[in-house]
Amino acid sequence: MALMIVVVLFAASSQVLRIDANATLPPVAERNPFAAPGAAAGAATDAGTIASVPLAVRMEAPDRFRGSTMLTATVTPAAPGRHVAFQVRQGDAWKALASAAMDVAGVASVVWRPPASGMYSVRAATGAGESALLGSPVNVAALAPGARIVRWREWIEPGIDGADDFADVVSRILIDARGWAATGDAFFVQAASGPVDMLVKLATPKTTDRLCRPADTRGKWSCHAGGSIVVNADRWFKGSPTLDMPLADYRALTINHETGHALGFGHAGCGGRGTAAPVMMQQSKGLEGCLHNPWPTDRELARL
Repeated sequence: MALMIVVVLFAASSQVLRIDANATLPPVAERNPFAAPGAAAGAATDAGTIASVPLAVRMEAPDRFRGSTMLTATVTPAAPGRHVAFQVRQGDAWKALASAAMDVAGVASVVWRPPASGMYSVRAATGAGESALLGSPVNVAALAPGARIVRWREWIEPGIDGADDFADVVSRILIDARGWAATGDAFFVQAASGPVDMLVKLATPKTTDRLCRPADTRGKWSCHAGGSIVVNADRWFKGSPTLDMPLADYRALTINHETGHALGFGHAGCGGRGTAAPVMMQQSKGLEGCLHNPWPTDRELARL
């Protein structure tokens, strides 16, 4: 049996984010809570067992998201009337979304209305408890009226090793439900070609200093200059020597801080000892009694 998940996002227009034609995922041994109603315990309620499944997945993110998403699973061979479960990952667990019976072509579809913008991992499972994941997390936007669409593209200085995942990490930060996309007032679209509003550059310290002029980055800071976010590669790979925080958090702080500049925000100070530092605070230069924080505060998001 093969199971393919297709995601269709209802939108006025869309931008392709990812194409993954060769992802292979292991089976997941887990009872499907959406087995066909009334089936006896242990009964065969799906069309068979799914082994490791090669997925061909086309991922899209909408310019204008209307609030609902259609998830479609195709099971081969078809088993009309048998049920397929659709689930979304929350933390370490999978939460049920809905179930649907296959048609004569082995296709089952449900409409899902995500609770908020962000990155969601979605899967479909058959009655035997075997499942196939969507090849990449689904990029979902719940946009507010008049939301600002920011098109961006990455640039990596030739010769920097270990940066193959740079664009993916940046993308996850920009559309994270804790970030600038949280309220739906801004949405970030990764554009493979065409004009963009923001370039996100990964550069050596020497190149960073040159690109950031007239700001003095001293070989150790990142910046926003000339419509570009310039990320110092030393900091990207090593983190900050002055902030005791996980590398993933420091990367989020860097991208969110410089994106805040791109959105028109200046630097901020500590709002009170023991409180979360604004993401627009230059936290690497001192916290002034605040707690380090890689995400925009509610007050900052309210200004979008």
